[in-house]
Amino acid sequence: MSDTPVDLPGYGGFTLGGMSLALPMDALREVLPLLALLPMPCPAVHVIGGIDLRGVMVPVLDLRLLLGRPAPKLASPSVVVMIEQGRILGLLTDGVTGIFRPTDQRLHPARVTDAVAAVLAGSLFRDDDQSLVNVLDPAALAALPQVPMVDDPEPERQQTSADHEAVSVLQNSLPLMLIRCGVVPLALDAMSVHATLASPVIERSALAMGNCRGVIDYAGLKLPAVDLMALCGLGPLPADGPLQAFVLRLERGMVACLVQQVMDVVSVDQADVLTVPTFALPHPTLFRGAVPASRLAADVLVRTGVTAQQFLLLDGDALLTNEVLVNLGQTNAQALGDQGTAEGFDAAMTTGLGRAMITYALGGETATPIDQVCEILPYTCDVSLFQNRGALLGMLVNRGRTIPVMCLSRLAGFGAISASPSVSILVVESGPELVGFAVPALRTIEPADWEPELPQHGAPDDALARELGSRRLAQVGQPGAQRLLRTLDLRRIADALREQMPLAA
Repeated sequence: MSDTPVDLPGYGGFTLGGMSLALPMDALREVLPLLALLPMPCPAVHVIGGIDLRGVMVPVLDLRLLLGRPAPKLASPSVVVMIEQGRILGLLTDGVTGIFRPTDQRLHPARVTDAVAAVLAGSLFRDDDQSLVNVLDPAALAALPQVPMVDDPEPERQQTSADHEAVSVLQNSLPLMLIRCGVVPLALDAMSVHATLASPVIERSALAMGNCRGVIDYAGLKLPAVDLMALCGLGPLPADGPLQAFVLRLERGMVACLVQQVMDVVSVDQADVLTVPTFALPHPTLFRGAVPASRLAADVLVRTGVTAQQFLLLDGDALLTNEVLVNLGQTNAQALGDQGTAEGFDAAMTTGLGRAMITYALGGETATPIDQVCEILPYTCDVSLFQNRGALLGMLVNRGRTIPVMCLSRLAGFGAISASPSVSILVVESGPELVGFAVPALRTIEPADWEPELPQHGAPDDALARELGSRRLAQVGQPGAQRLLRTLDLRRIADALREQMPLAA
């Protein structure tokens, strides 16, 4: 078995069937979404087929089958392309966990004599997520009996770690996932992506507000599905046509970013990234710069059909810390935390403890349990059909139903709100009817871990005044950023309104 040298520039991490794995960077060629698996004649049952790598059939090895583990179908498989001694092999993965460079490069070796067990070179401690990683031995994988490997069709793309200049090249290599979003070609650090989804089905959800279109199913979870173009300020994705998505694994939870197509995964040099003037981008903090199309291989441009001069390069770290995505991901994480398993995203919205809250501006920040909200709609000028004399702003028609819209700010005694793009309408059910509440601006979606109710002395007999003057509170946010907010029960307020005035159209 070969010992892993201590001067490697880093490791590429990935997962499969619960195993946390890694390859030395000088053995990692690229990571590709597994869009199609081609049959190939091979006696080894753990070689599950091949992929077309730019006109070359590359065998794909499923380590679960090699190690005698269960091998259920993966929701969004990818292939890590490994190179060893000028030959390449694909390794099946269910997600990449990024490039890491441990502070202590010493490998804790695994000493075995069995050829199969020898694929494990040893373990390393990963500083960025405080985990232990199983490092694979490329030489042992290449020596497996009956596993075919093919000659590298592009040897000029690979350098050896023994050459100091080549190590510098590896350190400066940037694997990119190329993305189609309308007329705007984008690129993203491929190691920021947990998985890709070929044909996601968007389901309706109360989370469907702003740039979030709803939720999609991934590995038993309901992940918030965010329009990537709209998030970046480039306009919404086209309403018709097929969609794909890629999954981001945040510090807490996961989200899916909707795109038109994941086109390819390529590698460029860090020096190829050009600076883009910040004033030329709507949300410059989300971008690292641009990659000229001329720096990509001609066959990549032919396959993708891109005629633009450059790909705008998204900043993976900025996406992973984006406030909108983080808040959506935390709701997903809360579902996992409450259930202890991946039983579902919506569990966080219905459980009495740790339930998700939507917060909004209303004389400060106010919260409402998100399970009360059946839809969130934008405020449009045609809502205000009546003279602005009271809390009833007007009516809107949505999905074949008429919804009266109330000004929650005026109901709560804070004065009328001014129509603006930030105003949203929270729709709740009241008996057989729907009632909408216009709020000045939405803030966040966060879990609440404590919901006290202060004593209310001399509460009014009027049900509406009693609910609007409620002293219910909720402690929302993550440890270190928690805050105690006033809570309004919009469903009870709607019920009280229906008793006082005929809202139905």
